[in-house]
Amino acid sequence: CLAPNADAEAEALADAQRLAQPNLLIAVALETEALRDAAYHLAAARVVLENVPAMLGDRAARRELALRRHEADAIFRAEWSRLFSPALGAEGLAVDATTASATWLTQARIIELPDARSFSRRLSELAENTFRDTPVLRNELLNRRQLSSAGAAARGALVKAMLNQGEQERLGFTGFPPEYAMYASLLHATGLHYQTAEGSWDWRSPAETPTDRAHLLPVWRAIERLV
Repeated sequence: CLAPNADAEAEALADAQRLAQPNLLIAVALETEALRDAAYHLAAARVVLENVPAMLGDRAARRELALRRHEADAIFRAEWSRLFSPALGAEGLAVDATTASATWLTQARIIELPDARSFSRRLSELAENTFRDTPVLRNELLNRRQLSSAGAAARGALVKAMLNQGEQERLGFTGFPPEYAMYASLLHATGLHYQTAEGSWDWRSPAETPTDRAHLLPVWRAIERLV
């Protein structure tokens, strides 16, 4: 939160101290003159560029405008980073127009974030609390928002092998292709595909494994409810 004045800052801090959600990390800082001026210059440059037709035919003017816009952008980014840098936000730090920096809060209390490492550690704790039911799969092909083309091809090969070769060790894969890497981390290491006492290979749910090391059971149950 970037407060335009001291009263708004005090109000924002009071509001933040009433928010007790475990997955929120809030920073409140007082807007500075340098940040405000840089924002005005950036906005003005954009207005001129988009609304003054004469700029299209004046290369020198466009170059001058681009230079001023670049300078304003650099000032804005530097001041924003100074205000919201974790190394500067600390409990009890005096906030005024010259030494302003963010006050950090989580679960309705002010906290200290003296360096980037403590900031990263705090984010990890918030993620653990927020996504406590997330499976732990250590595979770079799987831990992506979108599969790469190689990952998509490997997924197709893996699904085909699951449907047709479930009774075979390693699902019949030879060598170490990408689909085997997916199999090894998602199906074999988790115990979903396992060797029975009789020596054959079969499937089981996370609830049937000795230990749900990858924490698959919550998502497994969610899928069961969905289908």
